[in-house]
Amino acid sequence: MRKLFLFIIILSFTTTIKAQNCSDWVITEYDEVTDITVISMKDRMYIDKDGQRKVSIHVAQKIENGEKETVLTIDIKDGGCISNQNGIIFLFTDGTRLKELNHGADNCVGFAMLNIGIPDYEGNTIKSYLEQKKIKTLRVYTNDSFVQVDFTESNQNKLIETLKCID
Repeated sequence: MRKLFLFIIILSFTTTIKAQNCSDWVITEYDEVTDITVISMKDRMYIDKDGQRKVSIHVAQKIENGEKETVLTIDIKDGGCISNQNGIIFLFTDGTRLKELNHGADNCVGFAMLNIGIPDYEGNTIKSYLEQKKIKTLRVYTNDSFVQVDFTESNQNKLIETLKCID
């Protein structure tokens, strides 16, 4: 009995620590009228290139009727037009790559999007890859060229911690 009580105390302490850490990274909003919950990155992440903000990343998950939709959006300053199915490549610090296609609508405002919660044939999601590995470089293809940025260690950690908290 004593061991069980000790286990419960440790478990609740661990859960409290995780919840406190996640409150640093994400915010949860519930709309009672629509019965929709949105868990999103607390602060948009900016990635600089040549001393200027070049890319903005945001992650959010919508929960409606028990279904979850998790998206990662990429806004590119001066990115020009991006079509649906343009390439997005993540180069990780271990040398591996994840190559995806833009899921967002065609636009000329430099906006790309990935549905990161959809499992592939093996059951893996883009989210599961991104929360396990640090991104070294991100390249997003536009209709005319591409935009490429390198992640700082702070960017790497922020994205991983945020993704771990969104589920």
